[in-house]
Amino acid sequence: MRLLHTADWHAGRHLSRRSLDEGLEKSLGELVDYAVREKVDAVLLAGDVFDGTKPPPSSQQLVYRTLMRLYLEKIPVAVIAGNHDSVGHWHALKPVFELANVTIVSELSTGSVHTIQTRSGPLHLASLPWPNERLLSPIRFEQSDADELKLTWADRVRRLVQVLCNELKPGAPRLLMSHLMVNGSRVSCTERKLSISDTYAVPSEIFPKDLNYVALGHVHTPQTVAAPIKSCYAGCLRPMDFGEAGEARGFYRVEVGVGKPTETEFVELSPAQPLHQMELQRETLEQELDQLAQRPGLYKVIVHLQTPETGLADLIRKKLPNALMVRTLLTSQSHANDLIAPEKLLDPVETFRQFHQSEYGCAPEGELVDLFLSLLKEDALETA
Repeated sequence: MRLLHTADWHAGRHLSRRSLDEGLEKSLGELVDYAVREKVDAVLLAGDVFDGTKPPPSSQQLVYRTLMRLYLEKIPVAVIAGNHDSVGHWHALKPVFELANVTIVSELSTGSVHTIQTRSGPLHLASLPWPNERLLSPIRFEQSDADELKLTWADRVRRLVQVLCNELKPGAPRLLMSHLMVNGSRVSCTERKLSISDTYAVPSEIFPKDLNYVALGHVHTPQTVAAPIKSCYAGCLRPMDFGEAGEARGFYRVEVGVGKPTETEFVELSPAQPLHQMELQRETLEQELDQLAQRPGLYKVIVHLQTPETGLADLIRKKLPNALMVRTLLTSQSHANDLIAPEKLLDPVETFRQFHQSEYGCAPEGELVDLFLSLLKEDALETA
């Protein structure tokens, strides 16, 4: 049986106020084309489908259109909710997408075990969405109330995994799909820090050895996890921040069968909106910007300067409209020391205006300047 394991689409994500859905749309198109061309039996989508709990209509349309394309190609899909997703949103959509052969699990339950019918036979799947403490705590296991109170968050996750996997029937591939942090996984710079801390991490030993595969979401770097059974994070479909520029992104192709070793292959996608972080010298800036303007993608530009220069961000964005972030670094340490001398300091409001212009490409509005001034006065009173 051939599966496609994907996760962390983060539809609706913005980078410096620029939507990344254009690149996502191309990546999703390539994903569906691959599933059709390679005769994939089912698609597993392991959470964080959206970047927030209230995704814009255009992002919802992009996701739902992708799911419907897979339905029209007779490829069943299983979806779980991640920590970025709205549990209620997906729960409300569940009866609608059931008609399109899409199995949705957004709420934690000891009964989240499904048999998915594929053209190659049945697939037994246990689903564990993001184990939010508020949703995990009410779940009861077969023990006394006193023992229940002693269970830690990780203990509860372990118990729930055991209960779910024990319900998987034999005679067909048996899988677990979950959205959670496994100890020792390599993270990127775009996960929410608390959600990848030790507070919300579990050991890979919680996965039963008799499973055929564990399909994971949450960590944005694709990787195989050191676990008793073949377990992978699919990662994101495309880089989501300049700190991930150049890193491989895509999905996993998974071959499973009863009594057979599971085989996985990472399928890398070429991003439609590649991210570039460029460090340039002021002396050759204009020429290099002209060359960069011929290349597709979004840019973070860092310029090395000998002396401060006003209006530089405007110049860069005029020549390179896709420069989302502009930073400057003074290479002259002696001049940098001069800058902190009190007599050389700019007026705080003017400093704030220049920062806003450099960061966002426009001057701050009056209300924002007033707020800045009020914060400045509060700080002055506290330090007086």
